[in-house]
Amino acid sequence: MAGIFALSINPKIYGGNFLDSLFWGIFYQQHLGEDYAGLSTCKQEREEKIKIRTHRGLFRPAFRHDLGGLEGTEGIGYCGGDREPFLVDSKVGKFSICFSGNIINRSELVDNFKNLGHTLERGDDVEILAKLIAQGDNVVDGIKKMTQEIKGAYSLLILTEEGIYASRSPSGHWPLVIGKREGGVVVASGSGGFNNLGFNLQRDLKPGEIILIKNGQGETKDIIIGERIQFCSFLGVYTGFPNEIFERIPTSLVRKRLGASRAR
Repeated sequence: MAGIFALSINPKIYGGNFLDSLFWGIFYQQHLGEDYAGLSTCKQEREEKIKIRTHRGLFRPAFRHDLGGLEGTEGIGYCGGDREPFLVDSKVGKFSICFSGNIINRSELVDNFKNLGHTLERGDDVEILAKLIAQGDNVVDGIKKMTQEIKGAYSLLILTEEGIYASRSPSGHWPLVIGKREGGVVVASGSGGFNNLGFNLQRDLKPGEIILIKNGQGETKDIIIGERIQFCSFLGVYTGFPNEIFERIPTSLVRKRLGASRAR
């Protein structure tokens, strides 16, 4: 499981500093992955290109003095086992993408693309997801088509010049939560750092839900209905911060009940 974080602000209303909030928001996901760190930003008020920067190693030491030129109004970040976000240029436009999850049939999908004449830069999970999404009529349609092709589970963030799309697997296996404050909205793997950033936890993305956040607001675009919902049992036991809440249940309460059960 990797840690992912997204921030969208309305610069006329948001009282904080965009890059500072994005930096610390990603840092609070560091416990979910330590091999690579990355972020990608875009400014909606201008016709600016999507900017992306990645490093090997821990997020805080890698980016503490390397945020210059990444100013914007929308941004996504990653802490995990691969070099993400991953930037592509496609028929649905340019976008950068990062995700948490596991694609069980990746080898099969890689072979399919190669047989169709595609070249692959890395052939890892995130590149395959990006290629599948790029085959849609738009980003939402691409996510739906991607979901039909893969076996596994995911939570993903996609930064476009329109805004940030966030989606949770129809199985609900991996979490994504939404936080809000005046002029800003965040989506993250966990809510552990929300209070420190001045955000209030609003809700979990529903399994299969696709939302678009831009200009400090969020909107549901579609919901993909799955066959069954199956949450990861490690969330409450191991990966979640004690102060996080997942599906309205505090992680600390899960651990207390598990401890009491073992004691009995």
